[in-house]
Amino acid sequence: GGEVGDTVLEIDGQEVGDLAYTDMVSLLNGPLGSAVRLLLRKGEPDGRCLPVQVLRCTPPLTPDPPPDSSALAGVGITLKRDREGYFFVKRVVEGSPAQRVGGIEVGDSVREIDGFSLFRKPLPSLHQLLHGRENSIVTLGVCDGDSGAIRQVEIPRGWGEDRADSESGDEEEGGDEEV
Repeated sequence: GGEVGDTVLEIDGQEVGDLAYTDMVSLLNGPLGSAVRLLLRKGEPDGRCLPVQVLRCTPPLTPDPPPDSSALAGVGITLKRDREGYFFVKRVVEGSPAQRVGGIEVGDSVREIDGFSLFRKPLPSLHQLLHGRENSIVTLGVCDGDSGAIRQVEIPRGWGEDRADSESGDEEEGGDEEV
């Protein structure tokens, strides 16, 4: 079945890549006891796709409206895709929440955001995961280079000067994301 870190590709046969959050919630809602079909890409490095059928067993979701994008805040780090399909910390911005909290250093490999795998995630997904309401907490899963263990670093969001760019011009290969 599905687990944290998997990516939903389709809901009942409809691709969700460009859908707004509220549209995805609408697709997931339905009568109690009815089934919804999902196509998931596993969050593990092999990235295999898995069809899953799930019974609706809770009342319909009522999504909070997404926050105004101008009200979103990041943590003040620049990430760059690594050769393994994850991201490494290229820069920690002076005075940012990430610098104030500590626990994140240039060169760290960030594998997860709030439990979601970053394996082969596109930059727009990275931006959505890292940004949130000011003072809300985001948890980064950072891989320890020696042991391979993932340590959790909690950082309050509060950096409003974020931008996304791509040094190489190829978002998938060399994109940077300042968050």
